[in-house]
Amino acid sequence: MLTLDMIYQARERISPYIIRTPLIRVQNLERFLGCEAYLKLENMQNTVGPFKLRWALNKILSYSMECCMK
Repeated sequence: MLTLDMIYQARERISPYIIRTPLIRVQNLERFLGCEAYLKLENMQNTVGPFKLRWALNKILSYSMECCMK
């Protein structure tokens, strides 16, 4: 089961390698929707083939060195 602590640990592991993508407010879309609307510009994030770098990097960094030394 995924826990909030696991999410925080993943954030710590990958933060030195990840681009913080901007969040922008889109007023034209707000008029259409009738509420505040924001876009997260994930298209600016690095990718590795079909995978976002965040997922792959977290997976690699979550393995302990003991696991790799066997």
